Amino acid sequence: MKKLLPTSGMLALLALGTAQAAQVENPEADPRLHPGEVRVLKIDNSDLKEVIPETLFMKHWFGTNMSVAYFRFLEGKGDDEGSQPALHSHGTEMGMQLKGSSEIIDEYGRTYKVNEGDVFIIKGDVKHTGKFGDDENVILGIVTPPRPEYGPETEKSFFPGYSAEVTK
Repeated sequence: MKKLLPTSGMLALLALGTAQAAQVENPEADPRLHPGEVRVLKIDNSDLKEVIPETLFMKHWFGTNMSVAYFRFLEGKGDDEGSQPALHSHGTEMGMQLKGSSEIIDEYGRTYKVNEGDVFIIKGDVKHTGKFGDDENVILGIVTPPRPEYGPETEKSFFPGYSAEVTK
């Protein structure tokens, strides 16, 4: 997270390396995963599900070793106090700011500015939250191993503090 990567080409290389490094114990037992398939995902505003009313819309997908989420905050809504996710952690996250700008805030209060076109990496288990600016804000995030909080792809996406936590 200390270093932002300016090119989307690096995102693809990092995703490949991260996916190869992650392991899923029994991918065949998890119907959310798609082992052995090539999947082409539509990175656009179609099929978004409302997660925070009139503020945040999302969709998510699964791969064998990763989950992918597309976040869209409406213009004028990402800076609202109510749009900040709960402090949370998960596996290693790699993301790209597709539109707008945001801030990542770690558990120690350190703030990292992320501008349109920037790529960010958050080491697994680092607790973090964020702020999403006043402009329309679009982020693509990839987490490995897959986030257990995400249900089937047809269901509402998970956003920390706004969705029920998964219990095991």
